[in-house]
Amino acid sequence: FKNGIAPVWLKSNEAGNVPYSYINKTGRVIVNTDYLYVTNFQEGLMLVSTNGEKYGFCDKDFKLVIEEQFAMAGYFSEGLANFTYERDGKWGFIDKEGYVRIEPRFYGTWHFSEGLAAVTDSNNFRWGYINKQGDYVIQPKYYGAGDFKEGLAFVGVKNDDNITQFGYINEEEKFVIEPIYRNARNFSEGLAAVEVNINEGLEGSNPVYKWGYVDKSGGLVIQPQYDSATEFKNGIAIVFLKGKRNNGYINNKGEYIWEPR
Repeated sequence: FKNGIAPVWLKSNEAGNVPYSYINKTGRVIVNTDYLYVTNFQEGLMLVSTNGEKYGFCDKDFKLVIEEQFAMAGYFSEGLANFTYERDGKWGFIDKEGYVRIEPRFYGTWHFSEGLAAVTDSNNFRWGYINKQGDYVIQPKYYGAGDFKEGLAFVGVKNDDNITQFGYINEEEKFVIEPIYRNARNFSEGLAAVEVNINEGLEGSNPVYKWGYVDKSGGLVIQPQYDSATEFKNGIAIVFLKGKRNNGYINNKGEYIWEPR
């Protein structure tokens, strides 16, 4: 359930497909749709498809307001959504009226966050950041990039061994947290999940990579011990341990609310 409703399959249509219906928390069907593909509402619009081939957007009344014309698209963030007309085509951005605001010229795009979006416009997939006019604010030179969150974004650079490592830059493109991590996630609620080699510096040992959490100064707040970890939301993050069937949940002190089992 999200915003009090949930998608369900109930019955097939004349073509033999099963489009989504929506129920409320009492189980009552509130609407039957023609959509075979649905996502979640973001900024009042949801990516949908009636045929699984072309995609458009519907409003909260489930009315199609941006016609099915995209081979794929993302969700709306800060008034813009990324899209492509062809499966292997280039990506651009539309507004909520469906007008193209940034022409499709990128090989890859993330979503706008804090006024910037990570994009790559070359076959070697170097990433940089554009503003909402489509102009580069940070040139494409990074080997991977995340969203700007709380003033910081993770980016990848090559070390002396030609291995990509991640750190965090600010909007002035200065490294606030040095690129020393094997992997990284966006900041959320003052913390970011990072993946490190816990055997670093131990002579003769094989690398063992685990996830922990750093603050905005790069200090380890939650020691690396997880096989994967998500961003914090409402004070809780999901963590994973190999050999456990179920996820665990921790607070921002690293204490288990629910242990993995």
